[in-house]
Amino acid sequence: YGLALVNLDDVDGAIHAFTTAADMNEYEFDALSNLGLLYSMASRHQEAAEAYDKATRRIRQGADGSIKADKRAAAELYTNLGVTLCDLERYREAMVVFAKAVVIDPTFHDAATNLKAVKDALGAS
Repeated sequence: YGLALVNLDDVDGAIHAFTTAADMNEYEFDALSNLGLLYSMASRHQEAAEAYDKATRRIRQGADGSIKADKRAAAELYTNLGVTLCDLERYREAMVVFAKAVVIDPTFHDAATNLKAVKDALGAS
């Protein structure tokens, strides 16, 4: 329903739909990921970071922190959080998040590229 509202350019309605879906199921992370994307598109970066962060907590399971989602989807989620943290000029946090994305899915090149860019900008290795 939220995606249909996005297609109709009803951003407020889509935000409400994704928020409702996330609130109805404590294990739902896709709705939070979509919510983060909507907030990012609206330059509401703090709200986007909060939605993405909450989604990352929902995809982890067990004491070992293993991921219960598709590895690519999880890496994309962490990468989106990292990009949003960069938008908020929280570069050190972004570097940690990008590194997690690389560990989750080493074949997801966006995460590695973003990690390298942040490290280079910070002079970290």
